[in-house]
Amino acid sequence: MDARLLPAAADAALEALLNTAVRYDARQGACLQPLVGKTVQVSFDDLGMTLYLIIQPGEIALNRTLEGAPDAVIRTHALLWPLLKQPDTRMRLLDEERATLEGDTTLAERLLDCLGSLSPDIGAFVERWLGLLPASLLEQARRPLEQLGDNLRQTLQTSLKDYLQFELNLLPTRESFEVFSQQVAALAEQVERLEKRIARLEKENA
Repeated sequence: MDARLLPAAADAALEALLNTAVRYDARQGACLQPLVGKTVQVSFDDLGMTLYLIIQPGEIALNRTLEGAPDAVIRTHALLWPLLKQPDTRMRLLDEERATLEGDTTLAERLLDCLGSLSPDIGAFVERWLGLLPASLLEQARRPLEQLGDNLRQTLQTSLKDYLQFELNLLPTRESFEVFSQQVAALAEQVERLEKRIARLEKENA
């Protein structure tokens, strides 16, 4: 594949994955309905990547460019995106300035809440792909797969959240980094003064 086509292919795959979650959501993505017609910019500063999520009836279109200004802007790092979709960890990220919301912040938070609440109906997915099987076999497959899907989703969400929380604690906040930078600058000045004093003493004793 031509390397120039990779971003477009990745965007298409991401859009398909996102809309699969919406399509098979237990509530059919009802949380998106009040947001239809709005556009939210998502910028991953660490990747230098900006995506525009255009909310349409029953789906989300994903673009790299936009004519005009978005209704809201979300800026963060890719690693922190899953945490932004959870209200408790989102508040911490915003307080520590690891993520920012601009424009219509209420819209941005409603979209994040919606994406975080999507819960794919495994049974509907099974029915879509195994619909040609006899009804009795379909029902037998549906129930254990629904349970397996729920268990896997809960385990993955918990594990990912725990891991990212651990990583988050290792990353310095902007305030901590600024304090550290000031301390390094002060130490550099002290070292410079000490070097000058030593040079002066050596000169006097020469």
